[in-house]
Amino acid sequence: MESFASEKTVILKDVRAEISRKFSKAEGLPDEDCLAIALDEKGQVVVETKGGFAAFQDGHWKKLDEAPPVFTQKGHLKKRVAGALKVDEKNIRDIAQGPGEQIAVALERGMMIKSQGSDWERAHPRAGHHSWSPVDVRAVGYSADGTLWFACLQGVGYQKNGEWTLHPVCEGLPYNDFTSLAAGPDGEVYFGTTEGAIRFDGTTWEYREGPRWLPDNDIRGVVVDKDGTSWFATAKGVGCIEQPLMKLSEKARKLEEDIDKHHRRTLYGYVIGAHLKNPGDRSEWSNEDNDNDGLWTGMYGAGECFAYGATNDPYHKERAKKAFEALRFLSQVTQGGEHPAPRGFPARSIRPASGPDPNVSEYTAEKDKEHRENQDPLWKIIHPRWPRRWAVVLEV
Repeated sequence: MESFASEKTVILKDVRAEISRKFSKAEGLPDEDCLAIALDEKGQVVVETKGGFAAFQDGHWKKLDEAPPVFTQKGHLKKRVAGALKVDEKNIRDIAQGPGEQIAVALERGMMIKSQGSDWERAHPRAGHHSWSPVDVRAVGYSADGTLWFACLQGVGYQKNGEWTLHPVCEGLPYNDFTSLAAGPDGEVYFGTTEGAIRFDGTTWEYREGPRWLPDNDIRGVVVDKDGTSWFATAKGVGCIEQPLMKLSEKARKLEEDIDKHHRRTLYGYVIGAHLKNPGDRSEWSNEDNDNDGLWTGMYGAGECFAYGATNDPYHKERAKKAFEALRFLSQVTQGGEHPAPRGFPARSIRPASGPDPNVSEYTAEKDKEHRENQDPLWKIIHPRWPRRWAVVLEV
């Protein structure tokens, strides 16, 4: 059979991975209650907490003796803008300075824009069939190419080369209770909300929320550094999502390493879920049998078959073979021993014979009868439900 190696027939681009990290007082934050976040003049991430200011250096947070200039300048700019607009400083939600000293201000009553040599003007974005007079504007910001972005309850929009583009909530925006926004180096934009973070690359919306991604869902500020890493200030610490580029083969190998470490059970290596002792902490975990041992292992084995077909790498062939042997054993183990299953009847899972007998503790005739009488009249009473073999020779 002819082998079709991907390296000879297909050119694959590197893919964008996502790795989330969380920082607390253990990593040097003065306090986990973060109020604001910014990039200083060197591109270094700095954060304001209830316990003071800190800068991210060499993988840890270093407490600062005084407020970084970036926070001081923002305060002065806010006062200057407030005076020029004749509004209460408290009504200013956000301010941003763009190219040519253009300034955009997010206000409770709308969005104001001032260009060099001109007066303040209230923005009335219009694009196609959409015409907005935005109110309750939550955030404004400029991308590297000078594009102005804003976020309000109606949705988000941007102005580029004098033309507006609008994205209302009804067109796929995941959430609209905005708190902040920041543009990345490649044109992507991150939006902070009270229920997580949103990434938009001009085509696709991506929503990130919960402990998998963030210390807390209520985002109080967001910045994006030169590497494209997004940083979030929350009430429970600082979170970041890194975006390293890697080859598909590298990503697959990392996932396989994680499966081998956390998601294997028995000498046959059934692929199953892992239960963490503490959420987010992968240093301690446990595994247990599952009715879908065969299903997950079969899906994993199929993936390794495709990997071998694409790469002709013996590494994937060997892993596919082991997955098949694990599935084959599910048909073999039900034969022989005490009360064997009918010939050809596979097991859904296996347990060590040295452990508790499920026929005594979990799957009793009494429980079967109760289940049929109270829940499912078609439930079959099978006892003992688990065939038992005292000794099994493992050949894998």
